[in-house]
Amino acid sequence: MKIVGGKVLIGKEFQEVDIEFDEKIREIGGGACGGASSLGGEAGAGKAGACVAGDEATCDAEVFDASGLIITPGFVDIHTHGGVGVDFSDGDYEGLKRVAAYYGEHGVTSFLGTTMTISKDKIIKAVTEIGRFIEDQKAALIEQGTGNDADAATCSGEFISGKCAGIHLEGPFISEGKKGAQNACDIIAPSISAFNEFNQASGGNIRIITMAPETEGALEFIREVTGGAQDDSASEVTGGAQDDSAAEVAGGAQGCVVSIGHTVANFAQADAGFKAGATHATHLYNGMTGFAHRDPAVIGAAYDNGASVELICDGNHVAPTVIRMTFEAFGERVNLISDSLRCAYMPDGDYELGGQAITLKNGLATLKDSTTIAGSVISLHDAVKFVAGCGIPLEMALYCASTAPAKAARLDDIGSIAIGKSADFVALNKNLDIVAIWVNGRRIR
Repeated sequence: MKIVGGKVLIGKEFQEVDIEFDEKIREIGGGACGGASSLGGEAGAGKAGACVAGDEATCDAEVFDASGLIITPGFVDIHTHGGVGVDFSDGDYEGLKRVAAYYGEHGVTSFLGTTMTISKDKIIKAVTEIGRFIEDQKAALIEQGTGNDADAATCSGEFISGKCAGIHLEGPFISEGKKGAQNACDIIAPSISAFNEFNQASGGNIRIITMAPETEGALEFIREVTGGAQDDSASEVTGGAQDDSAAEVAGGAQGCVVSIGHTVANFAQADAGFKAGATHATHLYNGMTGFAHRDPAVIGAAYDNGASVELICDGNHVAPTVIRMTFEAFGERVNLISDSLRCAYMPDGDYELGGQAITLKNGLATLKDSTTIAGSVISLHDAVKFVAGCGIPLEMALYCASTAPAKAARLDDIGSIAIGKSADFVALNKNLDIVAIWVNGRRIR
C-alpha cells in the first residue's frame, strides 16, 4: 500500500513525501510510482500508473491519492476514561470493543484505557478486562493482517479499531484536597503491593499511574515503580525537552511512568517527586495547586525537570490564552489529551463516573448538582481542531496529539511516521476533517 501526493507530518514539520507500508512503515520517499500525478481526480484510492523499472511489487501496489490532504500519525490519547456510554472502570469486556471502535472512528489509533479512583476490587476487575482485551486485540491484528478495503463493514471488525496500548491508572494514590471528580472514599496511600497486584491483574499493561507526591510513602513508591531517581541527564533544568537518555531512565525497571496529579503539592514537594523518577504531569492546571510567583508548585517543577505535561483543550478546562502560554513554555512536551468520559458523543443527561452521578449539559460534564468539572466529552481530534483555532501551528498541534504522548508513555512503536513504526495514519482535509484512517496498515475509514 502507498500514500502519495500529501503533506506528511515527519517529526514536527510537513514534508511532501510518499509512504509505502504493510502493517509497518517500510519506505518513505519522493514518489517513485509517479505520485498523485498518475492518478488524477479527487483524493482517494486507485492504482498507480507508473512504477519502478523491474519492480513488479511496486507496480502492483495500491495507492491512495492524498493530493490536497495532510497525513499525520494516528492520534494517541494517553488519558481517556471512555465514551459512547462506556467507561474503562466498568470492567465490561464487550464495552471495550465499542469504545475502541469509537476511538478508531475519530482518528485515535492508539489509547490508554484510563481508570478512576475506585475500590481496589473494582480496579482489579477493570484492569483484568482491559488487559484481556489488549492481548485479544493484538492477536486479532496479527491474524487478520492488512487489507485495503475502505468499507467499514468488511475491514473494521470487532478488533480492527483504535488500539488499546495499555492502561493509565488515575489514582487511587491521590490527594483528597484535589480529588476533583474522584471518589474520596476510595483514596488510599501509595502501596507497592497494591500497584503490583493491579499490574499483575492487567498482564503487565499499566503504562502510567497518576499520584500525589506529597502523600506519605510517595517518594519511595515513585523510586520503586520507575526504577530509581533521575540523574542530571534525565531532566533539562532549563525546561528543555527530554532526550532519549532521559526516557530510558524514566522508563524504569517496571516500565511504568509516574505522573504527578490530583495533588496539593507545593514546588518543593513536586520537585522531589520529579527527582525521585516522575516524568509526567496529569492535566496541567486542573487537579493541582495553582502556579504562583513565589511557589510555582507542580507547573514550575514540571518545567524545571523537563517533564511532559497533559493539557485538556475543550474550551472548558483551560483558557485559550493559557493554552498559548503553555505551548510557549513547554513546547513539544505538551501532550494533548481528551480526558473524555462515558458521556462523550452522547446526548445530554445524567451519567455515572466512578460511583458518582454526573450531568452532561451543552457540552459540559459536571458532578451532579455541582460546578465541579468531571472531565471532557471531546475526542482528541476535537482537541487538535481547538488548539489550531487558538493559534498554535498545526504541525505542533498534530505532533502533540501523536508523537509527544507516545513518547511520554514510552510507546516506542507508534506515534510517528518513521520506517519500522506501526502504519497508523489519519488523512485530514484543509478544514481538518477526517478523510481516511489506517490502523496497522489497514484502512478503517
